Amino acid sequence: MVPSERVRAVHLAGGRCIGVPGKAGASRILDDHLHDVPDPVYALLVETGRRFPGPLTVILERDGLFPPFEETLAELARARTSLEKGRARKREAAA
Repeated sequence: MVPSERVRAVHLAGGRCIGVPGKAGASRILDDHLHDVPDPVYALLVETGRRFPGPLTVILERDGLFPPFEETLAELARARTSLEKGRARKREAAA
């Protein structure tokens, strides 16, 4: 595991489900930076906030298919909320 004091930034990106070669019915997410960040990634960001309480830079990456600016701002707000939710859980557990 990476020591928490070494983590300074996390990268969020959307993707799409693709099949796994050789595994019928199996799928995985391809990080293509073209789609909205999926719900499971925000759940991981909550956990990141719980485990890594220090300052973090959160990078929301898009390389194309740019949504309206209001949607991008909403994704950023959701990222902030997710990170804070994890930090609140850490504080509650310590209390």
